[in-house]
Amino acid sequence: MEIERFMKEIHLPEQGKLFVSTFVLPEEDYKKLKELFYNREEAFFQIIIKQSEKEKWLLYLYVRFAVDLYSKYTEMGISDKIYYDTFLILQFGFSIV
Repeated sequence: MEIERFMKEIHLPEQGKLFVSTFVLPEEDYKKLKELFYNREEAFFQIIIKQSEKEKWLLYLYVRFAVDLYSKYTEMGISDKIYYDTFLILQFGFSIV
């Protein structure tokens, strides 16, 4: 699963797509944040809350986490429709300020 395809399939607004596509987070830092999210949620949010644009950080990480989960969905035999429908909530009322 590619990030661009995911954003297209969930109808992420163009402004969100642009942000996610241009956000720079070293892979090592992403892996640390992902590990914290799954294993030490409070520590994860303590890092995020300190960011000046925490909503943008969360959008980027949400998209990355979702893309990373795609293979698990397919391994369980879950259809693409169900996978994408799970994340369609982003298209409703979401905006980047």
